[in-house]
Amino acid sequence: TSLSFPRICEEPFRVFFPFGSTLGILGVPLWLIYYLGPPIPYPNITHARLMIEGLMASFVFGFLGTAGPRLTSTSHFSATEVAIIFTLDLLAAGAHTGGAHRLGDILFLVCLLLFARTLLQRVRQRKDSPPPNFDLVAFGLLNGIASAALVPWFVDAQLSRTYQFGRSLLTLCFVLLPIAGGAAFFLGG
Repeated sequence: TSLSFPRICEEPFRVFFPFGSTLGILGVPLWLIYYLGPPIPYPNITHARLMIEGLMASFVFGFLGTAGPRLTSTSHFSATEVAIIFTLDLLAAGAHTGGAHRLGDILFLVCLLLFARTLLQRVRQRKDSPPPNFDLVAFGLLNGIASAALVPWFVDAQLSRTYQFGRSLLTLCFVLLPIAGGAAFFLGG
């Protein structure tokens, strides 16, 4: 069987896992370039956003975009849905790489909102219910949305409590809650 784009999008991990891995590979050497290479701006925000909004979010999108419809016995994500979410994630990563962090966070917020909406549509149409521990996945997405709605407005005040709180929601809760919800299912918890 040939793998067309719509066929590949039936399992979004095929699109998002390689993309996330690439962003992770690009995000790590920023520190080496900063210390050894040509002068570039201090990469603290760029590195963090490429790792969380790029690498980790791509794995969340790929895993939930593939497993969500299967766990709810609903239709897989369409090629259009995958293309829109992927494009927004790509644009957000590009904005962060270019130092436009506020724009990157806003694009990521729109991406998360569209992803959550797409997943929620499947949950509403479900023929089966996902395991109870998948509530953690929902809370993780909500934390990501809250943080992406909060952080862009305080990116110029990184020492403020509001920015630190939003950053914690993004770097900890957005990533760890979906992992905990999914791991408990797969490990029989």
